[in-house]
Amino acid sequence: MMKSIKTKLIIWFSILILISSSAIGIISILLGINTVTEEAKKSLVALSKEAANTTYSRMEKETQVLETIASLDDIQDMDWKKQKRILSDQLESTEFHDLGVMEPDGKVKYSSGTTTQIQESDPLRKALQGEEKILSFSVDFKSNTVILIFATPIEYEGNVVGALLGRRDGNTLSDITDDIKYGEKGSSYLINTEGTIIAHTDRNKVLSQYNAINLAKEDVPYKIFLPLQKRIPPHQKKPPQLWKFRRNP
Repeated sequence: MMKSIKTKLIIWFSILILISSSAIGIISILLGINTVTEEAKKSLVALSKEAANTTYSRMEKETQVLETIASLDDIQDMDWKKQKRILSDQLESTEFHDLGVMEPDGKVKYSSGTTTQIQESDPLRKALQGEEKILSFSVDFKSNTVILIFATPIEYEGNVVGALLGRRDGNTLSDITDDIKYGEKGSSYLINTEGTIIAHTDRNKVLSQYNAINLAKEDVPYKIFLPLQKRIPPHQKKPPQLWKFRRNP
């Protein structure tokens, strides 16, 4: 009888210890997962800030080059013959593919000899209003390419007389994000304020103007992206006036 009770007690205590150990183990795992998740979040936030600073500094470098050229006397005179000669010379020492001058009516003349008309609604027009660090991202559907255009005001005696534009391959942004990775398999991408991808390891997503927020309105599986896209914190520094698509049909 005593042995039976003793055996039962041993079994009960063993079960109790097993349950307690399991509970402690599960709690430890959950706490561990929570700790790892929080650390991952902190790492991602730190990485995103670093990535933003990297992207901003590279874009800032290009705008500074443009501002320096715009400050030249022969550029401020708005004499196209002089401007074209200077822009052609300066082009060789910059990373721009083409440089141009936008006149007050929105007409742009490029050093390559091409001309174009900037529409009233185009964000590049803000440079004619004196706004600095204008950056426009567009997709040219005819050539199936992405284009990045920097713009800065041209001032003469305190008045804005035009704007200087610099064109670059829009994949420059994707080249930057390609270098920003998280862990062994993690990658990064860049979206504008409307949620449209403007830089990605998959260049087709940029060309197709992939937008998870818009897709979520029609496709349920994409709804999981909405909270993530909308919680993106604003950058601490004032970024270039970019992040709106210009459509070149």
